[in-house]
Amino acid sequence: MIGLGAIAMLVGRLNSSDFANQHARANQTSLAEVQDAIVAWSMQRGRDTGPERPGELPCPDTNNDGFEEGSCTAGRLGRVPWRTLGIPEPRDSSGETLWYAPAGAMRKRNSNASPLNSNSRGNIVVYVAGGVSILRNDVVFVLFAPGPPLAAQRREASTVTCATTGTTIARSNCAANYLEVADSIDNATNNGPFIAGMRSDTFNDQLRFVTTDSFIGRMEHRVALEAKALLKKYDSANGYLPFPANYVDPGCRDASYLTNCSSDMSVCRGRFPDSATTVLTPDWAVLERPDWFSYNLWGDSIYYAVGSAKLASAPANCSAKQSVSGTQHDAVLAMAGPLSGTGVRPSINLSDYLEDAENRDGWTGSAPDADRLVNPTSASNDRLYPY
Repeated sequence: MIGLGAIAMLVGRLNSSDFANQHARANQTSLAEVQDAIVAWSMQRGRDTGPERPGELPCPDTNNDGFEEGSCTAGRLGRVPWRTLGIPEPRDSSGETLWYAPAGAMRKRNSNASPLNSNSRGNIVVYVAGGVSILRNDVVFVLFAPGPPLAAQRREASTVTCATTGTTIARSNCAANYLEVADSIDNATNNGPFIAGMRSDTFNDQLRFVTTDSFIGRMEHRVALEAKALLKKYDSANGYLPFPANYVDPGCRDASYLTNCSSDMSVCRGRFPDSATTVLTPDWAVLERPDWFSYNLWGDSIYYAVGSAKLASAPANCSAKQSVSGTQHDAVLAMAGPLSGTGVRPSINLSDYLEDAENRDGWTGSAPDADRLVNPTSASNDRLYPY
């Protein structure tokens, strides 16, 4: 009987562990689906008028109506705004709606202040279990599967002074009744830090997050496609492409969208211009260039080079075509990726933008070498978009 009892206890523990693992896998599936929905929503921003811009994140839902709040502070905790995203209500394996925290730099602001571009960086910190080692310190947003209530957590409609907000709100809207503390790190804290702790009797949060590298890469891809579409429209209308802006132009390197990053007839390699106007070339057609290009200072972040054969006049020190790994193109755009190492932006050093050594001489080098680029290596976060 003792042997049978021990076997029964072991089987019970194994069944319990398997059951918990099934729940964990189901939660990760839900978290991954919502992650994709948030990124997709973010990347399509900027298609309407107003201060929308690619890469901005929705504010959380803090009153459980499914819609994002009109504005939010950095790292504000709340539920996933599923109605805003246009998805079914996302729930974890316990039936609770998933929670969410966006980084301050990426949150929706409803204004043209605080540019969002390649230089932006998530600042949410996530610790590994144990609370000593940092898993990532550049997180753009975090999703939480809160699990069933533990210990003193109460999730009814009665009000309480919420430890997360310091205000009196419904218990059902207080993050502290859903997210727990592990190793002295409290997941119910606005803007974190957060912890991917071990499951226990006092902690059952599951996390999923997106980092700056992957997020900026998606955002840059959206912007690069928009820039290529602008070049195509300009080319179709005029038979040539706009001149780049000069890389030393102060209007391309200040913090104000009110100063133009303008085309310069003396260069064929520089930055993507806000204004294409020169004595020989017209500006971008009205309504074709989105306002967010200027508002978010994309002229600083995009390397733009044109072969002289596709310009209204041929500047000195320029090849007829731009070459990418031996293939000839009329022009090329290079997206710099997130700032890495000790680099500083805005900068007049191309090495602060592009990582591959062969691609860093465009601003200061001479033709034909300066007009020859290579496809980025696997270790680089640069992306080339030939035209």
